[in-house]
Amino acid sequence: MVNWKNFLPDFKGALTNFYEENVKETLETKTAYYENLLKENIAFGQRTQKIAIALGISIFLLLAIAYFWQGNSKYLALGIIVGFLAPYIYELSQPLPSIQPNQNN
Repeated sequence: MVNWKNFLPDFKGALTNFYEENVKETLETKTAYYENLLKENIAFGQRTQKIAIALGISIFLLLAIAYFWQGNSKYLALGIIVGFLAPYIYELSQPLPSIQPNQNN
């Protein structure tokens, strides 16, 4: 019986060397880049959700005060709500600091 191990090339060693020399570095840099991109996307989604919640609550409160509050003090309440929510929504609407990708591509 012929031992085929002695006649066939070392495919496992060749693939391992090819991976370590050519693919490993690129794969690691791309993985890190996409991890940072995913983190940035999640953070953006959370900020968008906070903005939507703040706007929804503010619209509900403004309408509730405008329609159901009796007397002239409702304008003071409306002013206070707008005064507190406007800076918060402005802060949330500012762009996130960008995560710089690794330039070793």
